[in-house]
Amino acid sequence: MEVGLTEEPKLYFEATDTPDIYWPKTLELIEEFIVGDIDEARYQEVLRHFYLASGWKLYTIQDLIRTLCRLALTCSSVDGKEKTYDLIKQFLASREREETSYQTEISARKFAEKCVKDGELFVLCWVPSKSEASVRWLQREETTFYMDEMKLQQRWQYYISSYIRVEPTEGVPRSKLSKVVLTRNLPSADADPEDGSIPKPVSYDENLVVSICLRSSKMVWGAGSSESFLYSSAPTTKEDKEQHDKATKMSTLARDYRLREKFVLNNSWMKDLSQEEVEKHKADYKKWAEGEVEPANAATETRDVEMAD
Repeated sequence: MEVGLTEEPKLYFEATDTPDIYWPKTLELIEEFIVGDIDEARYQEVLRHFYLASGWKLYTIQDLIRTLCRLALTCSSVDGKEKTYDLIKQFLASREREETSYQTEISARKFAEKCVKDGELFVLCWVPSKSEASVRWLQREETTFYMDEMKLQQRWQYYISSYIRVEPTEGVPRSKLSKVVLTRNLPSADADPEDGSIPKPVSYDENLVVSICLRSSKMVWGAGSSESFLYSSAPTTKEDKEQHDKATKMSTLARDYRLREKFVLNNSWMKDLSQEEVEKHKADYKKWAEGEVEPANAATETRDVEMAD
């Protein structure tokens, strides 16, 4: 019995339709909506009725297509300020080669960082053997490759490939390194790091003269020339100062413990003595130090000594 309070919905799928044709007919519905053959109300009604909670994702299909078109125009733009075209061109050029290397992938990353500058960088990986794709949000200080999934030999090859480059070696924390040369001949990005991981010299002298002998290929140092630099290890921030004071206190306690253990607890005169004998010697020494008794070898008599003029 029909009450008639609501209008009977118009069916889109037939009762004889099999599940394998549901999606093709849905694609036809989307195409009809895009070209304007059906109105928006009918389009959303079908999606809401048959796809329930997941149908809303296709409500804004026109906005999604509009966004894709705008991105496509950006990718094909030859504007000097837009670097997307350069990134795609570099990617297509690298894909023409059947094999790649760690050097090539690192160079691609450096080129992408140069293009996006302060923007976010993502790494898309495709594994043909598993037909799997992964996306990784790559931070500036992170390595180009995910080293936890690499074998020992692959890690070594990756490390060498990064080590021989001009840029800092990936995977090596620069805050734990101390430079042995001045940064005057290094790239500007490495000479003045923004994160402050490399301290600046307090004082330096750049008068070293170096030459290479053309016959023997030996390095010759100029007579009387030198190069020196002095760094300050004093903490610069409040947090660093607190950590420095804490480390100094712990070091002082450790040295005090070792000193007491060597000269008080385990002194050489205690060797081959029992605990009772050691305590007796300590008690006798304490009495002598406080003046209660005289030492055993003290003279019982005193005599006058003539002093020289």
